Amino acid sequence: GNSIFTRLYAHNGTLYFVTSHPERVPDARYITSSGGPLSVAGSDPPRPSQADFAVISPEQARRRFGRVPVVLSGTSFLITENAQFAAHYYHFGAEILLSLWRTYMSLDPLSPPSGRTSLAPPARIVYPHVPSFSWRDRAHFLPFLLHAAFPTPPALLFAEDWADLAALAPGYTWVFDRAVLFDRWAAENGPHAGRERKCSAEAFSLGWAGHFWEPVRRSVLRFARRGALDSGTPSPRPRPSPGPGPGRPVVTYISRQGTKRRLVEEDHDALVAALEAGQESLGYDLRVVRMEDLAKAEQVALAAQTTIMLGVHGNGLTHLLWMARSPRSALLEVHYPGAFRVDYEVAAKQLGHQYRGFWNDTYVLSSVL
Repeated sequence: GNSIFTRLYAHNGTLYFVTSHPERVPDARYITSSGGPLSVAGSDPPRPSQADFAVISPEQARRRFGRVPVVLSGTSFLITENAQFAAHYYHFGAEILLSLWRTYMSLDPLSPPSGRTSLAPPARIVYPHVPSFSWRDRAHFLPFLLHAAFPTPPALLFAEDWADLAALAPGYTWVFDRAVLFDRWAAENGPHAGRERKCSAEAFSLGWAGHFWEPVRRSVLRFARRGALDSGTPSPRPRPSPGPGPGRPVVTYISRQGTKRRLVEEDHDALVAALEAGQESLGYDLRVVRMEDLAKAEQVALAAQTTIMLGVHGNGLTHLLWMARSPRSALLEVHYPGAFRVDYEVAAKQLGHQYRGFWNDTYVLSSVL
């Protein structure tokens, strides 16, 4: 579910990898899917067929493709799942983009803490199975994230565009100069997905790349600083990884008291009182915020200043993506009693943060990693 291809062909809606050594290519079910929804009870899994992905020889390619293909230059990110999880900040940021970028950075594993990399940002992001109207999340954080992460925003191609390219066959074949491909179903069925079948786990089996996320994180912070300055929020400087340097840690409690999934009001008040009381004795600065009340740039700016993030399980914790990794950085997540979810534990540990999950007097130090 996390693959890099040099010269991946697209013809009549099918992806083709051309090689004289097909035995070296993994089974298609570990690469992509049919683009159907993930399995629910009684339904068939979205196994790929030859109409989705095929491995052919150079001679077969010459016969099938005919004329010289049209080259789509640069790096393309291909996301071959359907729209089931498309319009969601967590699923896009902390699973899809995190996996794609970690896979891509395996080509530059020794990138420095400064965030410099020899790899160019993606020229395009392709969703063959997601209609354009199904991509934007309700808060419109996904468009903000793409503009922030990549100085020149990549072109977005959706199912309608994919159908247009397919309709030009047999006269035209397209070739992606370099393709980084993510597929949720294929990744969840990989050998490293674990018992929780987390799609991002496969990308992080590729070996060490300690500062892989810094190019994206720092780009997002630079973009957010401009927006935060316009709105009056103090400009946060990206802290150098791996440490925040001198100074007091910042504890940010993301309150969800204005949403359905929230603490009992008395417990929220008691938590805030305890956090306020501990500032001087424990030596930290406290921020209590409702992210939905802040502009997007302000939310990112606040996350960048945060050493320890605390909150009820929910989409707002995805902002851990913008925290600086350090020996003190951590995510503290409150769960509904008995309903522990590993989503943010996995993301936190993949980014180098400590993690604690808890409800009432029960806490979890580690469950999957």
